[in-house]
Amino acid sequence: CLESVPEMLRVGDAGRRGRGVFAARDIEEGTLLFTELPLVAMQHRANAESVRVCAVCFRHLGGLRAQILRLLGPDAEGVDVPEVLPYEAEGFRACPEPVPCRQACGEAFCSEACEARAWEGWHELLCPAAAGGSREQEAFEAHAAGTNEAFLMAARACALACQAYSRNGGDWAAAWAPLAHFERPLWWEAVSLAGQGGERGRAQMRAVLEESWGLLRALILARRPALASSPLLADTGGKAAATAGPAAGSAEGPALYAALMGAFERNNMSVAVSSPVEDYFLHVDALEEGDAKEAAQAVTGPVLDALGERYCLPAEGAGLFPLQALLNHSCEANASFIKRDEDVDGRVVLTAKRFVPHGEELVHSYIDEGYPLRDRLEMLEDYGFVCDCALCDRERREEGGAGPSAGGAGGSQAQH
Repeated sequence: CLESVPEMLRVGDAGRRGRGVFAARDIEEGTLLFTELPLVAMQHRANAESVRVCAVCFRHLGGLRAQILRLLGPDAEGVDVPEVLPYEAEGFRACPEPVPCRQACGEAFCSEACEARAWEGWHELLCPAAAGGSREQEAFEAHAAGTNEAFLMAARACALACQAYSRNGGDWAAAWAPLAHFERPLWWEAVSLAGQGGERGRAQMRAVLEESWGLLRALILARRPALASSPLLADTGGKAAATAGPAAGSAEGPALYAALMGAFERNNMSVAVSSPVEDYFLHVDALEEGDAKEAAQAVTGPVLDALGERYCLPAEGAGLFPLQALLNHSCEANASFIKRDEDVDGRVVLTAKRFVPHGEELVHSYIDEGYPLRDRLEMLEDYGFVCDCALCDRERREEGGAGPSAGGAGGSQAQH
């Protein structure tokens, strides 16, 4: 569900592409169209080893020295990182100190508000320090680490719905509504398996998903047995339907979990937040030449050498963004996601690339549109459609080939 849509935009019917986002008035080039924080998100595990961010909004946490030491990891031994570095006050953007989980599980947040949002949303059911379910949690997380870490984000989404179900008196439709908003083919129908065994590959994905669902079900029920009545955790024998996406409100158990994983495949957006450590070193490098700069670099140089390419490592993850997920694709996009200097958390920021007249659909490119036609079509296979935007149609005609034609400026997407 969409909590708010800016007045300059409207959500409407995009024909065979399902729903889309349209200009509700003339929009000038460079206009900020919207910013949006994720409904649910997760930092990549490998990235979390080196970069500490808020588990909700992805703001970097801790002072400059703490962030550098985390980036260095085991290499920190023998590297002299002063408590305060030269020009730190001017060159390092202040980051909040970590606010710990109320159960001291090790998860960290940028504020009490984000900690409460996580706890009430998903963390209460998934906190490693919560009473009961420790063995079940270890088993679920180990399985995800060995198969697909997207199961960890799926667990947060499932916990979000389960918490809402517990609070609203058992209304599953209302609890699931924020997630039902996303396109949801079954997981193995949401990816292209060309050259990967076809039906055998789908069967393997289905088996892995059923294992993950069973482990997550055991974890949640160990902590909240009453949730056995929810459709998500219904005992269906642990099997998901092999074909056909579930109808809204009718899916149960692993079939609902498979639809959720399909939503991640089709709708997830990369989350990236630039490094404040990088900003600091760039500030020092940009100082006016002279004795002061030389003195500063005498201190920062050895630290920078020890960091190597890690000095610019951003926070990275993936998330589900309700309004962003409604944007359809075009290789000739009229909008793009570009962050501004002031965007220091995990929100997406959409800006108009050109003038957009009232009524035109806003579209962005799901891929790097600089590639040749055939490469772009191959990249889009996992999204479940063949692009028929104006650029693709022109290039097809230039190549003398036949192909889909929408006859207009729109792009395409599997239905929302």
